[in-house]
Amino acid sequence: MLPNALAIGVPYETFWHLTPKKLEAFYKAYKLKLNEQDIRQWQLGQYFIASIGTAFKGKYPKEPLFQLKTEAEKNLSEEEKQRQVDLFFKTENARRLNFKRNQSKDGSVS
Repeated sequence: MLPNALAIGVPYETFWHLTPKKLEAFYKAYKLKLNEQDIRQWQLGQYFIASIGTAFKGKYPKEPLFQLKTEAEKNLSEEEKQRQVDLFFKTENARRLNFKRNQSKDGSVS
């Protein structure tokens, strides 16, 4: 159990004062961190794809692909809102597929 705790970042000294219930919080935090890293890597891949596409299409996005919207930007047309919803679900599905692929031992998706 100690090697697993050390692998997820629990300090050696802290480990000896934890109960299994408290150790579980460290594990959940570690999984959240991995998930965030996976999302960032996927986003980086989207920028990489956009940069490769620039060679063929000649256009690179003028603004970030993923950003927080201000109140003024939230007043979008229904069509634009629907496009953003569609993009979100495509992004989420790709992220989940990538996560499952990374979790499987042979790289296949079950």
